[in-house]
Amino acid sequence: MSERPVVSSVPDSVFDTARATRMRDVLAERGATAFVHAGTLEDPTVRFALQAGSDSCLDDDALESPTRLQSGTVYAVGFDGERWHSVSKPPRDGGDHPSQILAELLLEDGTTDAGAMETCSRLLTPAHIPHDAALYLEGAGFELASSDALSRLRVRKTEPELAAIERAQLAARTGLERAMSLLERADFGIESASDTGEATLVLEDAPLTADRLERALEVGVLEAGGRPVSSRVVWPGANGGTNSPQTAALPAGGPLIITVESSDAGYHGRQTRTLVADPDGGPERRAHIGLTHGFRSVQSLLTAGEATVGTVEADLEAEIRAFGFDETAAIDVQVGGIGLERLERPLQAGSTIERRSPVVVDASLETDVGRIRIADVIVRAEDGERARWLSPASRSLVPNNG
Repeated sequence: MSERPVVSSVPDSVFDTARATRMRDVLAERGATAFVHAGTLEDPTVRFALQAGSDSCLDDDALESPTRLQSGTVYAVGFDGERWHSVSKPPRDGGDHPSQILAELLLEDGTTDAGAMETCSRLLTPAHIPHDAALYLEGAGFELASSDALSRLRVRKTEPELAAIERAQLAARTGLERAMSLLERADFGIESASDTGEATLVLEDAPLTADRLERALEVGVLEAGGRPVSSRVVWPGANGGTNSPQTAALPAGGPLIITVESSDAGYHGRQTRTLVADPDGGPERRAHIGLTHGFRSVQSLLTAGEATVGTVEADLEAEIRAFGFDETAAIDVQVGGIGLERLERPLQAGSTIERRSPVVVDASLETDVGRIRIADVIVRAEDGERARWLSPASRSLVPNNG
């Protein structure tokens, strides 16, 4: 069992003075004693609360790559307006549930006493608090009220959080650049044509496969100090041949959609590129130009001022269609926040993209030769500063690290 003071002046803290003040205001507005939650490290809200109660969690990999024991550990965490409390219990360990101990701790700490329970017994919890934890808290005499305060608090990132996301983006870029390097060096294996008769890629006398590219992505992420989350290479007709898509030679002339996700200190990054080793021109180039132009428009829009998720998505789609793609063209755009979760607030069309709130911009367009797709992370800066893409890899359609 442990309790830690609110960290408001330590540079590496994710729970700065502004966040502490906002949480106090929420507690006061709702007439609540504390904000509490319970769960395992699989829950990003639990991870954030544990980071909030630590003065150096962003330098510690324990929450990002927990041991098997830590993964099964149940935590109960709470903020009473002055300090964070945390209680944990390893799996299969007997004794009281952490929520029971946390409830007792809040009472013993003087936050609430028996004489004040009737007027100050409310606890704010996320809607997804585990049922057993809620029962233990209610059994201690507390009234529970649902609140998304902590999720809303996470939308606008602190500088340490932004730095972690940018490091994750840099690791993703390094992975992409390593994969691009393989594609640049590859030869066209006419003699080892695919099932469809198309030329395929060969590198060092062996077929260049999706599996080799995905390994390169992950090695690049690791070399840059990140943690690989996922890597994927897809292309038109990948599942149509007799060989496994992972071990079949990649086509030389078709678009390869390469996506890499990485994390740093638990914060995610993601980039997607479409690459063609030997493009013919035509539809894939026009689609690629439309996408890259749309991404420039998004940057200008977020630099100009506030915009909602829906506004950015609509602007991006309109800019892409302006390159000669009518309403029948299959265009898919998605804008959403990124952080401790691969996709988090802001998500709804009417949600405003705040300053220091990084979002993933993901757009794709179907063409006669396959789908063309790009995804990057952008963050709105302070007034007067240009919105910034976080460590983007080259967006060239042809493999190019320049």
